[in-house]
Amino acid sequence: MIHLACFALALSVILGSSTIYYAYQYLQYESYTEAQHQNSLSQLLNSLNQLETSLEKAKYLPEGALRQTMAADIWMECQLASEALSSLPLGDRRLEQTETYIAQVGDYAYYLMRNSAYGRSSSEEWTTLCGLSDHATSMLQQIDLLKEQFDTGSICISIDPLQQPGALSTSLSQINDEFPEYASLIYDGPYSDHIAQRVPKALDGQRIYSMEEALEKAAALLQVSPDVIAIDYDSTGQIPAYGFSCDTRSISLSKQGALLLSLTNSRDLGHAMISEKQAIEKASAYLRDLGLSKMIHSYCTNYENILTINFHYAEGDVIVYPDLIKIGVALDDGSIVRLDMTGFAMNHHSRQIAAPAISADQARQSIPEGLTIESEHLVYIPTTGQNEVLCWEFICKSANGGQVLLYMNAETGQTENILLLVESETGVLTR
Repeated sequence: MIHLACFALALSVILGSSTIYYAYQYLQYESYTEAQHQNSLSQLLNSLNQLETSLEKAKYLPEGALRQTMAADIWMECQLASEALSSLPLGDRRLEQTETYIAQVGDYAYYLMRNSAYGRSSSEEWTTLCGLSDHATSMLQQIDLLKEQFDTGSICISIDPLQQPGALSTSLSQINDEFPEYASLIYDGPYSDHIAQRVPKALDGQRIYSMEEALEKAAALLQVSPDVIAIDYDSTGQIPAYGFSCDTRSISLSKQGALLLSLTNSRDLGHAMISEKQAIEKASAYLRDLGLSKMIHSYCTNYENILTINFHYAEGDVIVYPDLIKIGVALDDGSIVRLDMTGFAMNHHSRQIAAPAISADQARQSIPEGLTIESEHLVYIPTTGQNEVLCWEFICKSANGGQVLLYMNAETGQTENILLLVESETGVLTR
């Protein structure tokens, strides 16, 4: 009994010491987290203060190089504000309005900076940027009050992920709810309001198919009886679709036009038995069976015995990169195990391709020294705002043996984009 009592006493001492130790560690972590959030709030407040000042100054800048410099400053301040905002504890509620505002202002400023560099500046667009200053002032005032409350201990945070969001997160969400509305920003950039309003061009004018009709088509594509197909979903969204499954295969078709959007076969794969060339031929034949004969392949990657190939629509000699279809071919038997036609559905439409204002010979004059042209094509490339532009594509080799892709605007002759081709163990990648 004495030994048992001693053991119990020792155990209680150990457990008590452990409790004190972990409590101390928790308090240290809590203190550190508080300091980090305080620093993030300070950075956010400082960035918004600089942003407000720059937007106000922008109102009085004449046309010229200073506008380009100011646009660069605004873009950088938005980047810093976004970084600070992402470091704050938001819980399950996101600052959609505030985040969108900061992202849009920064991206719009970058858009104006790029246009200014190309001599495409617009007084109307600059006025639009300046008009966003009032919203920066409103947000600055709210964040300033929030930081004051945080510094004085009026609000707190919750660092336990199992707990409900703390008062700081709640206060941030309140700022989001009270954020004033501002006019839509329509421009060629990833945060433009027109992107959310895009509709699939390939489905324009197509009739709406019923679930039963789509089921019949899915069965034909999977080459099985409709009786063995399960209905998975009836979704809305940018491309409303029906989802079906059968054994290891899943398939989705658009409601409008019943276009095949995706296909997945999650079966186990065996050892590779076919070559990359044979896999590409299998994918091309599959597309032809779907009625898509004007597709050409570009680059491919091999991962876990699935060769994923990028196919693009071709109108004569013009390659249309936005009209993208990704196909995954199993290298054990050549079957199609992955298919993504979202890019094709969103972008494909009839195009009137006029003769380019800039000839290939003229575009070649802009190729930097040290690059050797290996091939050239007339292509459409996507922009960051999900529009498209006609370009001359020059595939070049650099002095060190690397491959460089240069895209020259076929209307203006300006360089639209530069990509580096990188060969890896899995295939060819771009960066």
